[in-house]
Amino acid sequence: MTDISRAAPSRRRTIIVWVLTALAIVAFAGAGLSKLSGSADMVTAFNAFGFPLWFMTLVGLAEVAGAVALLLPPIAFIGGLGLMGVAGGAFITHIANGDSFGTAIPSIVLFVLITVVTWLRGRNFARTATNIFGQ
Repeated sequence: MTDISRAAPSRRRTIIVWVLTALAIVAFAGAGLSKLSGSADMVTAFNAFGFPLWFMTLVGLAEVAGAVALLLPPIAFIGGLGLMGVAGGAFITHIANGDSFGTAIPSIVLFVLITVVTWLRGRNFARTATNIFGQ
């Protein structure tokens, strides 16, 4: 086996990780910005769920902060964990409010996407934590 053939899977893996990360960033940053901008659809949804509008702003900030964290390898894992909480909370909110399962599908898809990204990016976090705190 040559050095090139051994390097290829690592390069492929890196590309896959960054493509999935980019999808998660676009999805969560877009959702967060729509909340922060006070989109009429978001205001209607949060009112229907019984949440105050300051909570919509908080969720929007969490989504944007998590998306930015995904860009930074040392904290991408932490950002991913936060976004997993946001997506999981969205799913629970839809189900608890009697929405159809179909309405909750986007939150499920985002939860699965961010879980995969967090798992894949977690290796960098473990390496960084070991470098900072030792073994």
